Amino acid sequence: MSQNDHSYASVEHSLLCPSELWCTKDLRQTRGIIPRRAGIYAWFASCDAFPFPVAGSGWTHAGWSPIYIGKAIKSGGLSRRLHAHFNRDAGHSNFRLHLGVALRNRLKLELLHKQHIAFLPIGETILSDWLDSSCRLSWLEVDDPQASLAEKALIHAHHPPLNTESQWFSDNIAVTERQLVEGCGTRTRSWRRWSPLSARTNGS
Repeated sequence: MSQNDHSYASVEHSLLCPSELWCTKDLRQTRGIIPRRAGIYAWFASCDAFPFPVAGSGWTHAGWSPIYIGKAIKSGGLSRRLHAHFNRDAGHSNFRLHLGVALRNRLKLELLHKQHIAFLPIGETILSDWLDSSCRLSWLEVDDPQASLAEKALIHAHHPPLNTESQWFSDNIAVTERQLVEGCGTRTRSWRRWSPLSARTNGS
């Protein structure tokens, strides 16, 4: 998808300049808002709350900057994917794992491994509270393969810091996350999909 295409510009504007940015607390309390169709989504953080300078193109919307862009093309669509991000634990969400590693010192988060990788239960609760107060969410219903093409183009254009393709992730998160995960004696699906020493693909 070329950035010169009208379709790209339309998708970019709809996703990154939405009429409404959703709070996860509201989405948790009201079921059925997020569609069960395929699409793309963006996580935004308050420019004041994210603990590091927001990398990338400098795109902001009403004081919020995109920190992660993903796609949802499997069964359950956007609803299933996004609820995994804010209702489950780091073992079910690459975004949640990356964010937790970025915030680990500020929020005093610690990883553990039982059936799968996750932060300690109190840590997952603290991380969810941080999402409620400091993050917002937008999404756009888009069928595949356009969803995959749009995700790739948007990540390339805006370099969200928590996407594995970004230089910021490589410089600030990748090595620490690998050490923490391997210290638990396991590898999450994001580590099965990519390595900082090789070509990377987005975990979504």
